[in-house]
Amino acid sequence: MESETVGILIARARQRKGLTQVELARVLGVAASTVANWERGVSYPLRKPALIEDALGITIPPPPRAPEPQEIAS
Repeated sequence: MESETVGILIARARQRKGLTQVELARVLGVAASTVANWERGVSYPLRKPALIEDALGITIPPPPRAPEPQEIAS
């Protein structure tokens, strides 16, 4: 799953819970800009997936795998 799709998942779950980005950020102990970046697909929630899952009642898939160097050279 791409980070943008994960962002949409987070945004929709947050909205269903009636939380603003600021409120979710406070619950998770991150900056509101971090939540915004997740939701826009700018970054992937690598450090807080379990907290996000607990707070929003969702499952976040593992991050996309980067290609191995030999795959790039092929």
